[in-house]
Amino acid sequence: MRIVAGKDGCQLASTSGSVAIIVDAMRASTMLCTLLHVGVREAHVVRRVSEARKLVKKFSGALLVGERKGLKLKGFDFSNSPTEVLSKRPKGKIAIFTSTTGAQRLHEAIGARAIFVGSAVNASAVAKVATKVAKKNGCDIVIIPAGRSDNPMLPSDEDWYASALIASRAGLPMCDEQRDLLLNMLDDIERYGLSRIFSESIHGQYLISIGLAEDVEFCSQVDLLTEVPCVRDVLHFDDGIRSVLVSKAPLRLNLNRTKKEQ
Repeated sequence: MRIVAGKDGCQLASTSGSVAIIVDAMRASTMLCTLLHVGVREAHVVRRVSEARKLVKKFSGALLVGERKGLKLKGFDFSNSPTEVLSKRPKGKIAIFTSTTGAQRLHEAIGARAIFVGSAVNASAVAKVATKVAKKNGCDIVIIPAGRSDNPMLPSDEDWYASALIASRAGLPMCDEQRDLLLNMLDDIERYGLSRIFSESIHGQYLISIGLAEDVEFCSQVDLLTEVPCVRDVLHFDDGIRSVLVSKAPLRLNLNRTKKEQ
């Protein structure tokens, strides 16, 4: 098992046929867990805002959910805010979802043996499911801190610490070169707590500055939810729209490797 960030992690999981866990802790991973928690049956994850606006018209009663730069998009039902969804408890069973980074990483990981979505809020649940699939298929696990697709030079401490938390619950050996890193991050979590780590991160500070402190705090809670989002399929629609279909795991634990697409 190893932790490899961003596109590199997605490419490694895809080319090696590993189980991938996408970790966009603030907030896409947490948001997808929360949508499933409040009763959304499936989410169509798309990369572009224009795709989301077109795709929602194909599903009666679908929720339009997403953000850019952390902010709610015009005409969308919800931003990428788990606390907003929890407070309003929408009745829609289908969501069309896009985000700045998390949505992109789900598309980039296509080709992995199985793709799950993890964060602090479902750390134990996603670790358990991913480990079971990896052992059943005799493959590795790659945990992927999503990073910042809008600015890859900025660190994403929250994604790394959430990834370390998931790794600690998987019960599988880390690759030799990352053992010390994992232990150091777990020591930081024990010493400072995820709430402080998340709120003092660069992205956490940005979200707090635009009025989303409640989301930052929610995303830092450990094992709050048991839902594990899992990629079920890749769908193609008119106008070149490609959707990664996500629903609640386990769907089946002998998941076939998703066909890699160019």
